[in-house]
Amino acid sequence: MRIGLVACVGILLLGGCSDPKKASNANFKKAIDTYLEKTPVCINAPTSDTRPTGHDNDASSFPAYVAMPTAPAGQALFAMNTKSFDAMVKSGLATTSTGTIESNRTWDGSSKKLPVKIYNLTDQGQKAFVKSADGNPYGSKLCYGTPAVSEVTQFTEPGAAFGATVSSVAYTYHVKDKAGWATNPAMVEAFPALKQTAGDTLEGKTEVVLTNNGWVDGRGSKF
Repeated sequence: MRIGLVACVGILLLGGCSDPKKASNANFKKAIDTYLEKTPVCINAPTSDTRPTGHDNDASSFPAYVAMPTAPAGQALFAMNTKSFDAMVKSGLATTSTGTIESNRTWDGSSKKLPVKIYNLTDQGQKAFVKSADGNPYGSKLCYGTPAVSEVTQFTEPGAAFGATVSSVAYTYHVKDKAGWATNPAMVEAFPALKQTAGDTLEGKTEVVLTNNGWVDGRGSKF
């Protein structure tokens, strides 16, 4: 213990053994990175309302079925409904085929054979796909990387708020381990949200909260 204490005192003189409760760029960077490590960057996965009879409540949005147009007037709507799925095919996230399904989503509730375009996830797509926690197919995501702090650029003097000690922090970050499909031109066009993380230096803001163990990102705390 004495040796460790002497060593730490020596390191303190050199600027080490930092206090985890101190308001500092290093402590705030660590707090934010700890939160971001568990928060991958994602886009909403496309969905289709067309389902085979008996599968209306399927929890997954894949395989996805898009009804084929039966008249020229339906081509524009079909192109709009398939744009995001086709972008996934072009980037290697999905495969496509055509077929028919039994569907009772008709004006009179009767069942009929419906020609459809079918989209299935590839292995790469399965890796990116994250099903919504509540089983809602419309809440599923395609995740493509993890944000990481590049630099804490500014923070306010810690003060009291909501019964805790809080500081507002501005920082720059980048997306590490970014999947190649996230920069595919077809994906960027079909999913404009991808443009938000296209740069190498991105800007973020958050609140950090002081706890008995040090600082934590307020987005992951319950203060």
